[in-house]
Amino acid sequence: MRSSIKILLLAFLLPATVFAAPRQLGREPSTELPTGPWSARLLLGSGNMLYFELEIERASDGTHRSFLSNADERIEVPATHWHLTQKDEPMLQLHFPHYDSAIRARMRPDRRTLVGWWTKDQGDGEERRVQFVATAGRSERFPPVLTPGVYANVAGRWRLRFDDADDDAVLLLRQADDADYVEGTLLTTTGDHRWLEGRIDRGQLRLSTFDGAHAFLITGSLQPDGALAGSFRNGSWYATSWTAERDDSATLSDPLAATRWLEDAVLADLEGSGYVEPPLFERDWLGRPAVVTLFGTWCPNCHDEAELLNTLARTYDSQELLVLGLAFELSGDLERSRRQLEHFRARHGTTYPMRVFGRTPKDASARALGTLERLHAYPTTIFVRRDGSVAGVHTGFVGPATGGEHLAERARFEGLVKEILASAPFDAAAARAAFGDVAWRGPAGSLAPPAEADLAPGGVWRDDRWLRIDLANGVAWDPADLDRVYLAPGDVDAARALADLAAPDFARRRAALFRLALARGATPFAEAIALLDDPVPLVQTVAAWVLGHTRTRAAGEELGAWVDDAHAPLAREARRALERL
Repeated sequence: MRSSIKILLLAFLLPATVFAAPRQLGREPSTELPTGPWSARLLLGSGNMLYFELEIERASDGTHRSFLSNADERIEVPATHWHLTQKDEPMLQLHFPHYDSAIRARMRPDRRTLVGWWTKDQGDGEERRVQFVATAGRSERFPPVLTPGVYANVAGRWRLRFDDADDDAVLLLRQADDADYVEGTLLTTTGDHRWLEGRIDRGQLRLSTFDGAHAFLITGSLQPDGALAGSFRNGSWYATSWTAERDDSATLSDPLAATRWLEDAVLADLEGSGYVEPPLFERDWLGRPAVVTLFGTWCPNCHDEAELLNTLARTYDSQELLVLGLAFELSGDLERSRRQLEHFRARHGTTYPMRVFGRTPKDASARALGTLERLHAYPTTIFVRRDGSVAGVHTGFVGPATGGEHLAERARFEGLVKEILASAPFDAAAARAAFGDVAWRGPAGSLAPPAEADLAPGGVWRDDRWLRIDLANGVAWDPADLDRVYLAPGDVDAARALADLAAPDFARRRAALFRLALARGATPFAEAIALLDDPVPLVQTVAAWVLGHTRTRAAGEELGAWVDDAHAPLAREARRALERL
């Protein structure tokens, strides 16, 4: 016991820089790394310790493999290195490149104890670290509670409430009769907390999971009224309290009702947004039924969803299903984000296209898109019909740890895919007729009547550039260059256009801005200043362009507030407008 205390104290006292890790690997130590199970712990602070099982194997060629175990899940660590440091000390390094995290630990003189750090790179120079200790040999995931208490069976379904969350969660627990071993998972509106494993003894519940990305620890106690109450921790950086009561009918809110795609917006409205250089969409993508996932390589639920999306992409490829991943990463470093995307692709063997689109947090991600009411969780998955309209937006993803809920999730996705596959095709002939036989005109010239083959839902391809067309309101524009805007033939009804600035339909507000700006030329357009605060970024973007186009100098201060906005087109047009004023 005393030696264990010394080891833990050593982990606290050694400076963090000792374990910051020589990234360059030295030669293999003469000290042998014990193979088999290891009892591993993460020290989360305030006396809280997260236990998990680490297993190490040695191949015939002398290399090592390692695995993390949580209940029924066994995860192979992508890279395991046993080597000497520059100070000739034996060190174990476990790397999770798809999460940009690693464990680096030095062998203690007893040759059975590793002490070090789990680090996770958050991007932009931010690194999270948690102290790590492991002891060779198998032991119980949590030590038994020695205080008096009674046996309790907590198996079943519990409605759980976090103190800092608006939505209820569902705690699913499995426990054999007359046993203190417990496993299960926690379902929230953003997804599940994967495989949780632990025990309940003397009325004390302890559950944990560690997968290289998240370190979840749930502790709680049985209350006199049969409820549970306790705390939840993620690493050493987040903690909250919770209460739970048995409820066999506990369910989550509808994942298809958590957010809303803007009415009258189409998939093509994403063009020009995010980090992606235009065009975002390849020529043959628009007009196909599509599943677009907004995800992050750092998100375990997104990794679970990728397995299903791979299956759907392969199964329905012959029916032209497009699966597209738009990644929102932790860092603003585009090269790092692209590197993480390649790790993600390699891990899952994905063949469907993926783009680095933006960065977290979720409120900034929703603005980056401009077409979602809000982004509640990663992944969020958009199901798009052949005509570019949206059949549904699904929030979160529950993985295989949830059992039946996961099977229901897969069935829900399959049903939505079949719905969009059966949707009516885009009617290019009708779009061509609606455009008319007379060229549309604008400051940059004219837009000749397009060929049907060049039309797609929401726009037209012209000279290898994508132009967005709003046929209902008679306006077309280049999302990457709003100076290339064109109006359908006819005089602008200024009174009607001014009234449309307050229309409930965002597309009419957007079109009215274009029409009035072209009608006024260089005449200041003060009415457009108010639309810089429009609730829809797609309208704000056009308002910023209008104020620059009409040289509305009174808008200078208001435009300055948007030059760094998460919606890239708005930030771009605000900067351009200020240059013109």
